[in-house]
Amino acid sequence: MTCINGVIDPSSVVHSTTINSTIIDCNLSNVYSIDSYCINSALSDTNITDANITNNWIYNGTIIMQNGSLYNATANGSKQLKDLFNYAPIAAINVSNTTVYTGDEIIFNASATTDPNIPGELNDSLSYLWEFGDGANSTNNVTNHSYTTTGTKYALMTVTDNFGLKDYEVQEITVNSRSVPRNRPGGGGGGSKARSVQIIPIELSTLASTYVMNYRDRLEFGYQEIDHSLELAGIYSDKVLIMINSPGARVLLPYDQTFKVDIDDDNILDIELRAERISSSKISLTVRLIGAAPTPVIPEGPSCFDRIRNQNETDTDCGGPDCKKCPDQKDCLNNSDCISGRCTVGICTSCSDKIQNQGETGIDCGGPCDPCQPEALPPPTLETPAFARVPPRIESPGYTWLYITIAIVVLIGAAGAGAYYWFAVESQKIKFPKTSKVEVGKSIENKAKAKLIDYITETLGKGYNEKQVKERLGEIGWPDYMVNEAFKELKR
Repeated sequence: MTCINGVIDPSSVVHSTTINSTIIDCNLSNVYSIDSYCINSALSDTNITDANITNNWIYNGTIIMQNGSLYNATANGSKQLKDLFNYAPIAAINVSNTTVYTGDEIIFNASATTDPNIPGELNDSLSYLWEFGDGANSTNNVTNHSYTTTGTKYALMTVTDNFGLKDYEVQEITVNSRSVPRNRPGGGGGGSKARSVQIIPIELSTLASTYVMNYRDRLEFGYQEIDHSLELAGIYSDKVLIMINSPGARVLLPYDQTFKVDIDDDNILDIELRAERISSSKISLTVRLIGAAPTPVIPEGPSCFDRIRNQNETDTDCGGPDCKKCPDQKDCLNNSDCISGRCTVGICTSCSDKIQNQGETGIDCGGPCDPCQPEALPPPTLETPAFARVPPRIESPGYTWLYITIAIVVLIGAAGAGAYYWFAVESQKIKFPKTSKVEVGKSIENKAKAKLIDYITETLGKGYNEKQVKERLGEIGWPDYMVNEAFKELKR
């Protein structure tokens, strides 16, 4: 900013030059002002000469607009700046609820958004884009949405005017799990288990390093003996949301642009960030330390940064009463030693470590974790017993031979036809040995039933409900009466 023979009272003046001008309570950006007054107004990308601009009106003098045309207020009369210049819209949103359960409908409302040019002679209008942080979006200014997965979501609303100027607003939504009772008919369903989050330790350097990150992944690093993190909190159509030192500051970072960040709140820019979009759920983030890294203060004696397991640490530089919590698979003594809050048999565990441990019934599900979803489990593979395939139902052995005897008596006068009937029927019957037919049949059925009961017990324990198990067994040919009898025995 350059000021020559002028007065600038509390104002914001950036990349501007004022000559013989008085600036009071104004916001100027890239403005060239000569012999002019600006009071309680906002201007950008313009030249003003001999102008009197007060409360966003020009009363006299000339002003060159953003499109290069000139307006002479002395000759043509006073005019509001909003009818000469396009101003960016001002985003404002509200939601019906910020803490919900999966499936709950939320109303997202951007109707409070304003634009200084509406109404006005520029005939400006606004368009809206909601990006809810789960891949869904809407172009209505008021819309409804529900989330199917748990966690912290960040909904981004972008408002754009006719001239391409934009503004943004982010709303944080907490989505909790709605517990579903297990092993009850009619239940089940749900989405697949969420992908495990990566925590990526990095070393800051003046040489740029690039990291591929998925949604919710986090970079962790030390700077001036303080732990810091960069979390990918949202991926949107033209930008990403980076959470610095979660919970902490949020930064909307446009793709393919460099953004400088002060990570330790000392009013000095410390690192540069640049994001490039790879897919709807993945980006590459380039991180570079600005200038030389400050010389670290090396403490005397043991510390949480000396890369030595000491001073009551449960693992190297983590755990214990003084150091940061340990990530998964590091040694621990208590739950408080672990980032996940779970210490299982001396090892930090979590519901995202891709290992079946800590009493889980599946990998990272069941037990202390969210219930395992049937879609995440292998399908039932129990083979249908041979005797149950044809016919589909085993008749009582007594009735079977009764029917055969009656058939023989009825057809005794027609030996040839009777023989044909005998072979036709017997070809579809169970082939028992000639000796102890009833006992052998019962033995085969009892063994199959025992195997069936074991299978049902196992699948119910993995998160399937009774209806799902019955449907699957029916699909592969198990008779209904055997399945129902097996469930009855389990409920006794």
